[in-house]
Amino acid sequence: MPSREDDDYGEESPVVAYELVGRDGRSLREHHFVEDGFIEIRFHRKRFELAEVRVHGASANGVRFRPAKGFESLPLETDGERVLRYEPAPTTRLIVRDMETGEPIERGELELVRGDEPFNWEYESILEPLYARAKVQNFGRDPIGLDWCLPPILGLCGRVEFAVRAEGRAERRIAVALGSGGTHAIWLQRGAAVQLDWRIPEQLVDLGMSDSPKVLARLESEEETGILAVTSDPPGSNVIEPRPQNHRWVEAVGSRLEDQGPCRRARFEGLAPGTYIAHFSFAQEDLVQLTPLAQGRFAVESGQRVEVELESAFELEALPSRLAFELDVPAEYVDAPTRRVSLCRIEGGRTTNSRSSLSFDRRTGRTGPEFVSPGDYELTVSGDLALRTIVTVGAGTREIRRITIPSPQPFRVRLVTEAAHVGPLPTTLEWRSLLEIGHSRRNRSDAVSGQPGVFEFLAPSASIEVLLPRFGPLQLQNGDAQRLDGGGEHVVTLVPAPYLRFHLLRDGQRITVPLRFKVERSLSDSAGRYLFQERIRLESGFGEEQRVWFPEPGEYELKFRKLEGYEPLPNLAVNVSAGDDRLIELPLVVER
Repeated sequence: MPSREDDDYGEESPVVAYELVGRDGRSLREHHFVEDGFIEIRFHRKRFELAEVRVHGASANGVRFRPAKGFESLPLETDGERVLRYEPAPTTRLIVRDMETGEPIERGELELVRGDEPFNWEYESILEPLYARAKVQNFGRDPIGLDWCLPPILGLCGRVEFAVRAEGRAERRIAVALGSGGTHAIWLQRGAAVQLDWRIPEQLVDLGMSDSPKVLARLESEEETGILAVTSDPPGSNVIEPRPQNHRWVEAVGSRLEDQGPCRRARFEGLAPGTYIAHFSFAQEDLVQLTPLAQGRFAVESGQRVEVELESAFELEALPSRLAFELDVPAEYVDAPTRRVSLCRIEGGRTTNSRSSLSFDRRTGRTGPEFVSPGDYELTVSGDLALRTIVTVGAGTREIRRITIPSPQPFRVRLVTEAAHVGPLPTTLEWRSLLEIGHSRRNRSDAVSGQPGVFEFLAPSASIEVLLPRFGPLQLQNGDAQRLDGGGEHVVTLVPAPYLRFHLLRDGQRITVPLRFKVERSLSDSAGRYLFQERIRLESGFGEEQRVWFPEPGEYELKFRKLEGYEPLPNLAVNVSAGDDRLIELPLVVER
């Protein structure tokens, strides 16, 4: 079998499928792309006592293969190389016939719906488009080559399942072992149809649930009385297996029952004879959880059309509520231009992916009403305001909930330091509000004009955090953030970061520090390579030095950027202590 010739995997790339079988009967199916004619099979001996390697299908250059006779399994007596030999796999053909007339059904649809292959595929970008185009729109009078319907990279290890549909006939599911050969016929009965209606109870109509939220309908096959007929040539093979129908969800749209008010209605076509259970549920979307609403049981015969009214089967405590929020905004925020409101469901103390941004009308100060399932939610108001709080939503109510935005608090923060020779105090200050849950986004304020290190601003909460990353000549005393409670004036003391001074020597004499000279952490330092540093001009006659600040005391391995014309400097291990201010001289050696 040919091997891969380029660096990109695709549907024509050589791939083989195999199964690792343990002595305890457990098995693991795998696939492997072929590299230069070889694959390497690895497994954990301690976790898996291997008894056999079964060889399944393979594909290469758009052709499906099967193991040659005698090569269906690999011997395991010793380690080393083994040979896998393959031969082109025979085509598996299918013809679809009408159960009543025996004639071929020429117009219909054959669609791949799933595969039994339990591969942990690493190349999902390959599979997605392959599954998407695995569909045949017309059968014709001659048998269809099923292997040609699918790219050969699919169906190598296990059966693949198809949905077979034709107008006026019952939809069927079949599982096919591709590459097995033979010509097979399936015989479709006339399809049944059902119209499902659910009269919406007054209680839900009063909540505005006649047309929303979205309602989905599904069918559950309780018993299929019409067994799918399959014939094969040569006879006796089990290449095609019937599978139960798997009915897709459909949307139940708003309608009306005569003299009985609004209802939700859904239709299903192409049903096989049998007994079914129908379910209506609120769809899971945004802030509404999947919520059972109604169900009913019915039976159909071949070609029969029935109408069924479902009975309500919901629990009152599970019904969504119709909820809106009204923001009570203090006068200081009246002109704030940006206001965003969002709601996120909380489960197990954590936010989930069930979230929604709510529409907001500045004129009324209200959000648009949303259906929200019962439970706890995180309400976030952001933009030029900042609020994050927990709200609890009950079941089956209509409510406009008032949310009071706290008045902003004035803060005056003064940065001070007793350190000398560290340069000017910061000219900008980063801070964030501490909210009932978490914190706001970062804010940045400039120093008061003519007052270095002094900052004045309004914060949307009574507690804030001043943020100063441990990067640079000055640091907060404990960590990267300092909490300040209550508005008013606060004094924040900054301390000097430990630093080292580097001088460059040539022939024992100090030289000017080149612009390209940098001191970095070595690649083995997981905290990151970059260190804050500046080239400092010393007093007259003493040249320059490179001053390097460290985020905290500890051991560091340093490396130095190579300077043109000199040998590379070796890495240097240093132990930096609090308040460090040491001089390190680096002798340069001219390149020969």
